[in-house]
Amino acid sequence: MEEIDIHVAQEGETLPVIAAKYGLSILWLTQNNPRLAEIRTGDRINVAKPYLSNEPLSPIDSQIFDRIVPVDGFLTLNDHYIVFESNEDEDSMRINLHGYFDSELVLHPCESNECDNSLKDDSLALITVHYLDIPDDPTSIEIITFTGKLKELRRFREKLENIAHVYQTDIGYTIPDLMTYIQSTRRSKQQAHFKVSKLDMCGESSKLLSTKEINLIRESFSARYRSCKWHLCFRLSRDGSSYTQFTHQVKGRDSSVMIIKTHKGDIIGAFSASGFNPETCSVFSGETFVFTFYPSYSAFKWAKTTQFYISITSDELMIGGGGGAAIWLDGQFLSSFSEKCNAFNSPPLASSVQFNVVEMEIWEIK
Repeated sequence: MEEIDIHVAQEGETLPVIAAKYGLSILWLTQNNPRLAEIRTGDRINVAKPYLSNEPLSPIDSQIFDRIVPVDGFLTLNDHYIVFESNEDEDSMRINLHGYFDSELVLHPCESNECDNSLKDDSLALITVHYLDIPDDPTSIEIITFTGKLKELRRFREKLENIAHVYQTDIGYTIPDLMTYIQSTRRSKQQAHFKVSKLDMCGESSKLLSTKEINLIRESFSARYRSCKWHLCFRLSRDGSSYTQFTHQVKGRDSSVMIIKTHKGDIIGAFSASGFNPETCSVFSGETFVFTFYPSYSAFKWAKTTQFYISITSDELMIGGGGGAAIWLDGQFLSSFSEKCNAFNSPPLASSVQFNVVEMEIWEIK
């Protein structure tokens, strides 16, 4: 490893600060520094980047999607601009990466199929680019959506994130605080309100959510789970933070909801159709989603553009994919973080990226 891949921690630095400095996800830092329980001044941290091919991007056969009449052309990228070369010269455009701050990759509406959980590289997809037309003016937000094949747009997005970070770092640019905007626009399209049956929690009650809030989660379920009973199988304050005790409590449990309360009072969580049993949670299901009640309820379902994973070991509990973790907890359910996760197109779910867990509940849905 070259010395340039090592960062020496300075006083007061945190994982999110170091990750942002090098354009890395917190999950990547955590996985590449497994012995780093907490950062101390002077710690040597591996900040090597994930491998990203240096091969130039070939122009992508594309359209500007969000126009009354779609505009055909070719999409490409250079060190400073997103470039769209239209088949009609007057519709060509360049987007300066100086003001780029976010993108979202989803399947094209014509490819959406609730029953199909497979990833097909040649599927038609959409990439939505969010940028500031005037980089220092947070009110100058612009949004544009391009079409292309999933495999090509996935690589385009990886390159875009990397090149934009390098460019903005070189010119000393800091993106204005746009988290409120990202939270609202990234929010999953709100589902139609389904009529759910009376909630049956088998004589228990949640310490974290009201019946009304639980019903919002139930509305996000696929139809087969909306009328199921809720069975409490784990509560941190009751059962403790022992990994052994946790696995004992969730063993044999199938579809389940995890609800977490942070030290700032935020409520976040996830639904796993295969439960949170370490032996079975890796069984893939497209019905899985993550959610937050900060600042109001939003659910983020699998985007079907990159694989997601649920990993539960004695060292970590992780729900994420696409290079980021929507939820990550250490083995004692104490130190935690939530970051942007491409697998669910979700922003950080809590008000602060890093947080401590003060309570957690697991409810089996059956």
